[in-house]
Amino acid sequence: LSDDVRRAEADLTLPPPDAADVGAAPEVEDLRLLEHFTDRLRAIDAAAPLGPTVAGGGFGAASYRLSLLALLADGSEASPAEGPIGAFMQVPLAVRFETGLETVGHDEIEAVSRGDVRPRPSAEP
Repeated sequence: LSDDVRRAEADLTLPPPDAADVGAAPEVEDLRLLEHFTDRLRAIDAAAPLGPTVAGGGFGAASYRLSLLALLADGSEASPAEGPIGAFMQVPLAVRFETGLETVGHDEIEAVSRGDVRPRPSAEP
């Protein structure tokens, strides 16, 4: 490479302030998958295995849902009280993970952790 190209590639200086794009909005987190999963979980009225609970939309979406269930299993003590994350953490379900895997075999998912999601017993007054 020529010396000019090397210098241009090595130039890490920031552009002057007047050249920065001030009209660009900051990225907003898309929480639609979280909100949809929260609605699905609210409809659970009996113990449901983890595989069918997280399946749908391929491996990426199922992996995201399984990580959300792990968060829910850890408890809601440190979660926000409002917004989509707070609503998710207040879903009255208990998540139980067991050793081993259960076969799913579809939707880009070969297997997931064995376990289930079940309604929490209601607290009596």
